[in-house]
Amino acid sequence: MLTVFDYLILCAMLLISVAIGIYFGCFGTKQATTKEYLHGGKKMGVIAVGVSVGVSHFSGVTMMAIPADVYKFGAYLLFINLAAILVGLLSVYVYLPVFFQLQISSSYEYLAKRFDNRTKQLAVYLYLFSEIIFFPLLAYIPALAFSATSGLSVNLTAFVVCALCIFYTTIGGLKTVVWTDFFQFIVIMVSVIINCYLGLEKSGGFMSIWDTALSGQRLINITDFNVDLTRQDSFWTMTVGYTITLASTIVVHQTGVQKYLSVSKFRHCIWSVVYSTFCKCAVSTLCVFIGLEIYAKYSDCDPLISNKIKKYDHILPYFLTEVAGQTPGILGLFVASIFSAALSSMSSLLNSIAGIIYNDLIKKRLKKEYSELTQSNILKVLIILCGVAVLLIRKFHFSSNCLSTTTHY
Repeated sequence: MLTVFDYLILCAMLLISVAIGIYFGCFGTKQATTKEYLHGGKKMGVIAVGVSVGVSHFSGVTMMAIPADVYKFGAYLLFINLAAILVGLLSVYVYLPVFFQLQISSSYEYLAKRFDNRTKQLAVYLYLFSEIIFFPLLAYIPALAFSATSGLSVNLTAFVVCALCIFYTTIGGLKTVVWTDFFQFIVIMVSVIINCYLGLEKSGGFMSIWDTALSGQRLINITDFNVDLTRQDSFWTMTVGYTITLASTIVVHQTGVQKYLSVSKFRHCIWSVVYSTFCKCAVSTLCVFIGLEIYAKYSDCDPLISNKIKKYDHILPYFLTEVAGQTPGILGLFVASIFSAALSSMSSLLNSIAGIIYNDLIKKRLKKEYSELTQSNILKVLIILCGVAVLLIRKFHFSSNCLSTTTHY
């Protein structure tokens, strides 16, 4: 169970995230124009943008599911890094040169230019529907982890997290989204590095982990290119399949395009892709290593078979409770990292959804040209309305039984 020190770490992470939103929303330019609110005035920092794009595509599902998958099936998820590099190359050489030259406000504007307005409208509606439905699940996973370690209500926790995210995203715009992502990435990295270190110590050292993983066939065979489609994991499913998935969720996804286009020059955009790729590879590699540590510790006594846990999805919290349960703050930092991963995705989605609704559905239908301040305020209202819709959907989801499988990878 969490201690007072653990709660303080979690609360500090949430309060700093809110403080960043208040700073950008109440000081400086106060996000008074649409360019400032949606694109950071086209003056965002290269490293901050790259880190933000990278971390916003991690979630609580990623951080809890990768170690569990590696424990059960092996380290094939390391091939995700190859997919991330391929997507980075696609971004730099295929997609972003076009988007940057057009200087579009949303990725769906390209569809109107390339095809017609009906194609764009269909894509916009499908995007909005899918993301608003998906959004509540981002809050559910960290709420579930927090509930398991604290005993507090999942519904209450998810509501508070969603409300805080809606608040700081509304008042701070893209600058808040990017810089809270940057801060939350630091929290995630500190957490996974400390967990790796503690797991290394408790699992007998690197060579013991390596030998156990090797004997248990949990290490990948880099010469295995078997095309058997019935296999759980393989080189082809991880590289080809995940490259297609990442391309759709980063390269042409509004949250990625919007951030990449917030820098002033294309070479800055290229470096943002480099930093983004590095962030994704770093976090996924560390999560895979934690999975190998877990296997080294429980290879002779599976917690699921011994009824210590109910699902493999719970194995990471159980592992951390055993190796670091007596160290104050470690569990709190872990929960804070899960919340950070979720918040980064949630804030990016809210900002991009509001931008798409306004630019692609509302702006061209307005009968007169409003001032920049008024348009900025409309965007803030849209985020609030989207947030309310998400909270209502969240209440419906959490009251149903369909979420019993949402923690599966």
